[in-house]
Amino acid sequence: MPNAGPEEKALQLHSQVQSALRCLISLLALTGSGMASTPSSGTLTDANPKLTYSAGPFAIPNVTDNVSGTPTCDTTIPAEQCDTFQLTVAVTAGDASSKRIKVTISFPIAAGEFDVFVFDSSGNVIGSDTAGGEPSVATIPAISGTYAVVVDPWNPLGQSFTGTVSLESIPPRPPPATGIAPRYQVYPAPTTAGGAESSASPPSASTGIRT
Repeated sequence: MPNAGPEEKALQLHSQVQSALRCLISLLALTGSGMASTPSSGTLTDANPKLTYSAGPFAIPNVTDNVSGTPTCDTTIPAEQCDTFQLTVAVTAGDASSKRIKVTISFPIAAGEFDVFVFDSSGNVIGSDTAGGEPSVATIPAISGTYAVVVDPWNPLGQSFTGTVSLESIPPRPPPATGIAPRYQVYPAPTTAGGAESSASPPSASTGIRT
């Protein structure tokens, strides 16, 4: 059998590398190795008002939230990978009226998309961001309880993400608009409009009989 030339050897090497990468991606997707959030949980308090964690990289998109509005998450299925951060909130009762909890998901390549959902202890979605863009941001009331922050790698592009959970003051409402209120006026058509000025005149109560 003749020896392979340089170009054929390069093609063979490229094929072997691609095959190895596919195997590695499949293995990571199946085992979840390297993708789970670190740390996997945290407690937010008035004394500790900021938490950060990271997860990834994610290679395979999960677009299941297109069906029901929330993602299907299954660690054994590559196309249903999600990340879940268990959040405990222990704040004063007064925070509910003056503060909020903001969840920010940041990632390097803005063309990607990581959808974020916040579930309460009953499994209800109380905050989400599926609009795309970077970062993904969801806010929820500052009320003590346990929550699950679920991030769906809708279009991950092989990226990891950083999650930031912060207790912050509710932004003040913008002041009311000033100046002249919107007005609506009717302007007659110009006489150069070929008779349009007569057609634009308001309807009359005439019977239509000429006298």
